[in-house]
Amino acid sequence: MMRWLDNYPKEVRIFLLASLVNATGSALMWPLTTMYVFDELGRTMANAGFVILIQSLGGIFGQLLGGSLYHRVGVKKLIIGSLALNALGLFALPWISAYWVVFICAMGWIGLFSSLSLPAIQAFIGFRFAERRGELFNIIYVANNIGVAIGTALSGFLADFSYHLSFVLNGVTSAGFAMFFWYYLSRVEPDQGKYI
Repeated sequence: MMRWLDNYPKEVRIFLLASLVNATGSALMWPLTTMYVFDELGRTMANAGFVILIQSLGGIFGQLLGGSLYHRVGVKKLIIGSLALNALGLFALPWISAYWVVFICAMGWIGLFSSLSLPAIQAFIGFRFAERRGELFNIIYVANNIGVAIGTALSGFLADFSYHLSFVLNGVTSAGFAMFFWYYLSRVEPDQGKYI
């Protein structure tokens, strides 16, 4: 498909694919939530914008908190824990959306835990692939942007099919990303010291 990826080890290619899938799932949430709040919950577009604001504020706080917890908690616990808690929030959405305040809090939770892992993933790449970190940061950035484009494009189709199933499938991608990291970080040699 992309021959230039053949220049990278297999673990890097798998890592990029996992990042692409996770970015696609995360990007689904903005348009999907807007349509869901307006179409399914019968709220105004202003209400939908407020929910997206809460989710985004959770994301900002999650990135700040994730960076500060990196050395205190360790890569494995931080990445896997935040992705698993994000999946838990996504799985809960279909059952709590009838309760407006709880739904808003859940979207803040999802924003927080979907972003909490991002600084740890970036830092881990920097330590794990120190000799090629610059180009890998660029490739992951491009892969994440491709995921954002795909996720945004898919959101309308998924909304026509089922909002609730879309939230659950997004939770599955987050849980799958957590399992990928659990497997991957368990296999990495402990030469990263405290960074794992």
